[in-house]
Amino acid sequence: CSGVSQSFNTKDITKIAAAVWFAVGHTLDSMEEFSNLEIKNHSVIAGEYIKFMVQNNNKNEASTFETKFTALEDKVKATKKDVETATKAVTTVGNKVDTLGKECQRKFLGKDDQKIKKLEDRVKTLESKVL
Repeated sequence: CSGVSQSFNTKDITKIAAAVWFAVGHTLDSMEEFSNLEIKNHSVIAGEYIKFMVQNNNKNEASTFETKFTALEDKVKATKKDVETATKAVTTVGNKVDTLGKECQRKFLGKDDQKIKKLEDRVKTLESKVL
């Protein structure tokens, strides 16, 4: 725009008209370029965005972010250790339950099986005497 305003010669209407038409054409070309690049991808927008980010970058915020990130990493490490401990504990409990189940079967069901076997033998003996 500064180039257009410098080219104005207020005494020559033809030059003013030519400068305005040139600026209009240039504006339309720029608008088409913005539209084709979906505005956000245009170098002017990207350049302004980068300039804005650099000017508004607060180093205190960056160090706060770094501190928070480090704290988050520490929490993740502690959680992983807790998960490992819990996994070991669950495995131990599972093994103890299996052992207890086998022991119960051996102690309680084994006796019943023996009693049933004795009863079956006695029934067979009685049947053989009756028949």
